[in-house]
Formats: sequence, C-alpha cells, structure tokens
Amino acid sequence: MTVDPRYRRNNPVSFSQRNGRYVRQHKNSFTESEWEYEPILTTISPTIMPTAKILPNVKPRKTWDSDKALKSTHKGLFGKHQLRVYLFLAMSYAIVGAWLTEMPSFALLPPKYLDCTPYYPNQSNITYKSSTDLEKTTTTIFYNDTGRILIDARKSIKPIYHYSNEYGRSALIDFESLCDKSRIKVPYIMFIIGLILGGLIFGYIADLSGRKMILLGSTWTACVISIFQLLSDDYISYVFFMLFLGLTIGAVHVITVPYVMEMFPVQTRAIYGLSLIGAMFLLDLVIPWLALGLKNWKILQAIVSVPLILTACLY
Repeated sequence: MTVDPRYRRNNPVSFSQRNGRYVRQHKNSFTESEWEYEPILTTISPTIMPTAKILPNVKPRKTWDSDKALKSTHKGLFGKHQLRVYLFLAMSYAIVGAWLTEMPSFALLPPKYLDCTPYYPNQSNITYKSSTDLEKTTTTIFYNDTGRILIDARKSIKPIYHYSNEYGRSALIDFESLCDKSRIKVPYIMFIIGLILGGLIFGYIADLSGRKMILLGSTWTACVISIFQLLSDDYISYVFFMLFLGLTIGAVHVITVPYVMEMFPVQTRAIYGLSLIGAMFLLDLVIPWLALGLKNWKILQAIVSVPLILTACLY
C-alpha cells in the first residue's frame, strides 16, 4: 500500500485498523506544530509491521503549544462568575502578598530612639553580680504556732531601657527583646525559611492535585495562624507561628499567579496579571499609614488578617 506524502494520518500512529482516515496537511493552523514530527508513511510491508506497531504514541512537548491551541479556539470572553472569582482572588492575593508579608516589618519595628544601657530602679538594696544579672534582697515573713521565721529571699530584677514611642507598641516591646539582636533576627529568618519551603512544597502539591483547594486552604490557614500569632504571649510562640505563617504565604504566592493566568486566554492574560500585581502594590502603600495611625501591632495584624474571611465565598 502506498500513501501519498501530501496526506497524513489524523489519528495516533497505529496500524491495528485497516481503514485509516487520511486528511490533507493544513499548514495554516496550529495543528502543524502537533504533526510536524509525525513520520510520513510511504509503504507498509510485512517486514516493517512489527516496528511500526511499537512506535510511541507520544507527541513532543512544546512550551507554547497550549497557548497556540487556546489562542485558536477561545476568544477570551468571560462571564460574571469568572469576573467575581477573579476579584476575590485579587483581593486575597493583595492582602496576603502586601499586608501579611509586610506585617513582620511593622510588628518587629524598633523604636526610633533606643538606649540599651540598662537601668535598675531602687538600687540601694541591690547585690551586683553582673551588668545584666542582678538580684534584689527581700525579706519574707512566715507565721506559725511557735513564732515567726525570717527568710531572706532574692528576687530577680528586669532592666529598664529608655526608648522613644513614635511607633507605638511593637512585638519587641511586648517580648522585651529591644536590645537583643539575635531575638530580633530569628523571626525574620524563620519567616524566610517558611516562604521558601511553602512555595516549593505546596506549589508541587498544587501541580499534582489541583490548585483550587490548596490555594483556598493556604489562604484560610494564613488567616487563622495570623490571629493565633497576635494572641501569643511569649516570644517562642510568636516565632513558632511565624514559621507556619511563612509556609502559607509562600504557597499563596506561587499558586495564585498561575491559577489566574490559566483562567484567561493568552490575549487577555497581560491585563489581568498586571491588575493582580497592581492591587498588591496599592495595598502595600496603605499598610504604613495604618501602622502609623494605629501604633499597636496586634490591632494592625487583626485588621490585615480578618478580611481574608471573605474568601470563604470562593469555596
């Protein structure tokens, strides 16, 4: 059997059917990129049949093949539901990308003026042991049936540092870490580690199992962890929640942009992608004024976290 070289088979390469359909090759459409590597059959003889049967039914992958197909088959029209989903996604991405990502910079903001020289009030009855480890002698009196017993006890005294209050209450003031440089750097380090791990782990999981639930779960988890963090009373809890907050924020960063890009065809991706980034930049300009007006890191973190509850309508 002889096949005209001008014709190519429009089905996968297989020789199990006798009556194969052949169509003319069209070079004016995106289908050319799909078939340009298909072999052109000229003769079929019994000697080459076993080899032909095991030819792989796999087309070469090209980066832009999907874009060519999308451009040729879809005109970029969208409905009200699609637009509503995009608006909520843009809002959640802007809040997470601008507010929650920048929140550690304002929560851990040191005072404008800080004097790290320790000051101890009522120094008349202090036993000096070192510059940072001081104890105050006190007298505790216990009464019983036989009389009273005097016991000398020692009570630790915390140093007092002088600082200005232009920026209000910060996490460093609450956790008494103003002059401890290592305690200032650790939350940032844990946050960066969380961002990297969250982007790698959850981005890979989203590619395998779907982006919608991973994105929504990461957004809601970021909201919950942020609220737990502002309720923490000690430094260890704050750093612990900082790591997991970085995990969820990293996931939102790497999933939202591809998810939005896949919602729209290639002709309209630029405008929607720029609008997504523009919303984040707009909120990024707002948070410094919120921080300066509130002057309380816990109230600020509550304000930037609660709006993420609105994304529940995307479920």
